[in-house]
Amino acid sequence: MNLLTRAKHSIEEIAGLFRQTSQARMAFNSRKRQTLPPPRAARVEVAGMGMIRIVDADSGQLLAMRQSYAEALGVAKALERGDQLPEAA
Repeated sequence: MNLLTRAKHSIEEIAGLFRQTSQARMAFNSRKRQTLPPPRAARVEVAGMGMIRIVDADSGQLLAMRQSYAEALGVAKALERGDQLPEAA
């Protein structure tokens, strides 16, 4: 009888794992379908001492400002890849 109880417990545990696997698969598929923001052409402009602007190349809209040129280039490249705008450090 003890063997039957353990077998029943193991089967219930496996059924629970199958449910978790199914939920994880559904969550993955829903994240996979999310659209990424379109890539943007960005231009880096020096606006003064320690003021570097990242500007949308198409509309001229100011997207971000950074204090170093290297940081601004990183943000511009991220935007051109289609990534979200990184927060200022």
